[in-house]
Amino acid sequence: MSEPAPIVLVVDDEIQIRRFLRTGFELNGFVVHEAGTGTDAIRTTTLRPVDLVIVDLGLPDMDGSEVVERIRSWSSVPIIVLSVRSTEAEKVHLLELGADDYVVKPFGMAELLARAHAAMRRYVRVSTGEPVIRIGPLSIDLAARIVTIDGETARDFDDAVYVERREDGGWLLQVHIADVAHYVTPESPLDREARLRGNSVYFIDRAVPMLPESLSNGMCSLNPREERLVLSAIMNFDAAGHMLTAVMVPGVIRSAERMTYTNVNKVLTGDPEMSERRGICDAHYGSTRAWDLASAPHLCIQVIQRCGA
Repeated sequence: MSEPAPIVLVVDDEIQIRRFLRTGFELNGFVVHEAGTGTDAIRTTTLRPVDLVIVDLGLPDMDGSEVVERIRSWSSVPIIVLSVRSTEAEKVHLLELGADDYVVKPFGMAELLARAHAAMRRYVRVSTGEPVIRIGPLSIDLAARIVTIDGETARDFDDAVYVERREDGGWLLQVHIADVAHYVTPESPLDREARLRGNSVYFIDRAVPMLPESLSNGMCSLNPREERLVLSAIMNFDAAGHMLTAVMVPGVIRSAERMTYTNVNKVLTGDPEMSERRGICDAHYGSTRAWDLASAPHLCIQVIQRCGA
């Protein structure tokens, strides 16, 4: 089975440059996406999987250095800068922000292609043999180990989370909310009935859902190992709890495990009976170092205070 064609995103406000790069890359087996602004570039890298980003610095809505910095805050995709700026200080600044290479205009297509292949060779993707979900505009790697955490008696799972401590001490947080609106369209019979009920009601012995159980406990529930539509908030925080970046996108995920508060606590405290599920949570808690357990609650308190909760 042949490898899929690599995808390159070309970010430049000059249409002639984009056409030139598109021709050169397509002739060499690439699939090319284009963006004329920094905003479009950031949106595209969020919504589409790409293998390489080529970005000009002179963009109409923001400097290309900001594009590099924002993409690099959450993605390790190779980034090559194209620019007429040729000072050593400018090159050093962009490389320190996270660019993998810097090419000064004018340039030859052969040289750029060689640099592109070199950058992608250095880009090692984590592969666990599990598929990547690419249904809809959001791609979620199942190796990320997204989980739901609810009470033992919960039957509908409407949110899932993934938390990762970055090497710089900051945090990546993904919150995935079941996309009920995809199924309940405005003014439909389902919508009108849901508005009459107002909310789900939970009794000691039963629950009366706002939506039919086939939706609330079925297609709109983030059941483990089943593809589900979501609205996803992807956020990056620094070590002090300050939000650095945040995007909200629709997509599809597949939860890796249905966890409960009790079982998560057992995992964190090293309960041997939970050793099998520990593998699911390793992506979240790493080796469960003491500083991870001590700093995570502190981070949550800071975030809540800043949100005014």
